[in-house]
Amino acid sequence: YLTYYSNNLEGFYTYIKKTFDKIQNIQTHKILKEYIFHSITGCQANNSSKPKGLSSRISSVLELMEENYMHQIKLSSIAETLHINVEYLSRTFKKEVGVNFSHYLNNLRLKKAIILLVNTDMRISEIAINTGFQNFSYFSKCFRKAFDTTPVEYRSLHTSTQYIT
Repeated sequence: YLTYYSNNLEGFYTYIKKTFDKIQNIQTHKILKEYIFHSITGCQANNSSKPKGLSSRISSVLELMEENYMHQIKLSSIAETLHINVEYLSRTFKKEVGVNFSHYLNNLRLKKAIILLVNTDMRISEIAINTGFQNFSYFSKCFRKAFDTTPVEYRSLHTSTQYIT
């Protein structure tokens, strides 16, 4: 699902909100377990197939980003890992994905941050660090630019007092 919403943060937010609303309305643990099982297996099925229109190299880049978004990763290090020229990778990434590497990485990190904001009571500074942002200030700036609100305001608008942990 994250690949599908790679360039559409509002669509991703709507998907997360609907999912969270469904989970909150589930009355029994058995039904909750079934819902989670079907959600996870659905995600695995979607992730196991190569996204349409992407070369195997770019698919590999996206997989590496998904696995390592919480670390400080650079296009040059991924190019080195995959034995690809960094300039070629940069051009190909932008052509196939539609945005540059940094933009995609920040969107991926923001999506992960939304999940943590809505579903945990982690401090926002912890969320920033756990999603790969170097500092809270930069995280907050990116978040405000993407959602036109602060992480604190976003959390208060989109969560209840119950968290899924």
